Amino acid sequence: MTLQKYEKAIQILKERFGRKQILMNAHMESLYNISAPSTNKSIAKFYDNCESNIRALENLGVQTHSYGSLLNLIVLKKLTEQIRSTIFRAHPAADCSLNDLRTALRQELETREKGHLISEHDDTLIETDDFLAPAAYALFTNTLQHKRQ
Repeated sequence: MTLQKYEKAIQILKERFGRKQILMNAHMESLYNISAPSTNKSIAKFYDNCESNIRALENLGVQTHSYGSLLNLIVLKKLTEQIRSTIFRAHPAADCSLNDLRTALRQELETREKGHLISEHDDTLIETDDFLAPAAYALFTNTLQHKRQ
């Protein structure tokens, strides 16, 4: 008896929330409305949102060839000219297929994340130098004062 109730509950949920066309439309709208990235963190969020929606569409059985060209245009228009140039420099065919664009975006994100790790290290060194600069200036000033006396 419990199994029948469970199956009935699943059927009700599928009828209420499992309408394929509505789900497809929701994911396509989400892709269309994704905010344009401007920082490394927002590029990661942008990529993750794109991937999440594209994979959900694939799970619904939607073939990328049916919307890939349109989505390529939408995604590329959201990217800054600098990001597009960087992507096309590394992947000249990134605008030819959705899979090529996804690969190019992922690799660009990974490159930026690796670069960010290095720049964090460099920033630490700069902050340390900035921290030491007043102390060095004070030492120099104190030395001058001692020479005058």
